Amino acid sequence: MNRPRSRPRFAALGLALALAAVVPAPAQGTDTTIERLEAYLTGLRSIESDFVQSSSKGGFDRGRLYVQRPNRMRLDYKPPSSLQIYVRGSWLIYVDTELEEVTHVPIAETPAAFLVGKTVSFSGAVKVAAMKQDRETIRIELVRSEEPEAGSAILTFGRNPLVLKGWTVIDAQGARTRVGLVRPRFNGPVDSGVFEFDPDTVIRPAHDQ
Repeated sequence: MNRPRSRPRFAALGLALALAAVVPAPAQGTDTTIERLEAYLTGLRSIESDFVQSSSKGGFDRGRLYVQRPNRMRLDYKPPSSLQIYVRGSWLIYVDTELEEVTHVPIAETPAAFLVGKTVSFSGAVKVAAMKQDRETIRIELVRSEEPEAGSAILTFGRNPLVLKGWTVIDAQGARTRVGLVRPRFNGPVDSGVFEFDPDTVIRPAHDQ
C-alpha cells in the first residue's frame, strides 16, 4: 500500500469562524447537555451537505459530504484539491488522485468515528475535555481517552434547534482544520452509489488525462 508524502488532514469531521478559546464547562447542566448531544448524534442516520474547509496553515477547500450510518462516508473535494476521503467498514481511505496514492487508516484512530458509528458516546474511547455554551451555540472538545495529548476535535452545534454545524480538528502540534457545513440535509435518502470505492476507477482517469 502506498503512503502519501504527507498524510492528508481529516477534516469531515470545524466551523469556518473565529472560535473563542474553549474553557472547562461549569458543572451545572453539563451532564444533561452531553446526553442531549449524544442522543442527537446517535439519531443522525444520514447527512448530505456542501462544506468549506480552512486550515490554520492557510489552506482553503470546498467539497461535498455524504454520510450514511453506520460506517459509510465520503468527502469529495472540489478542484484544485486532488483529495477524496471514503469510509469503508472499519477503515478510512484517503485517495490522492494527483499523487496516485491510496492510504488506509483505522477509523478508530480518526475523528470520523463520531459521524459514522452506530451510536455515539462521550464516555468511552473519547471523552469531553471542555465545553463552551452561549445563547446560539454549543461547542464541545473531545479527546481520545487513552491519548488525550494526541489532538482533539471540537464539535459545534446550533442551540435552537439543536443542529450540527461543523467541527475543528486540532493535531498534536496545534494545527487546526475547520470544516463548516453549508446547507446540510439530515436524515434524508442518500444514493448508495456515492460510497462505492474502486481505486482503479478513482485514480486511473486522473492519470490518463
